[in-house]
Amino acid sequence: MLFFLESINEHPSVIDYSRPDFDVHNETDVEAAAHEFSVDQQFHYVGFEDLGNAYRVYFQKKKRKSLFHFKNYTYIYFALPRSNVQFYTG
Repeated sequence: MLFFLESINEHPSVIDYSRPDFDVHNETDVEAAAHEFSVDQQFHYVGFEDLGNAYRVYFQKKKRKSLFHFKNYTYIYFALPRSNVQFYTG
């Protein structure tokens, strides 16, 4: 499963389908791959949305704004199974 960053807190990111942000080699299930990704990146897995040939996966991460204040950041990733890579990259 390949993960590509789509946006952070509704601020879009440029997606380069030739270079994934993270690659989970041994998982084909989106939830298992997302959990492995969240542990590695220290995210909190929220859920996913099925897009047909791919998935949109939601994560959250708390970042410290000041000594006692934290802000939740929502990270949205486009997840692509390895079997569908040629569909998006041409």
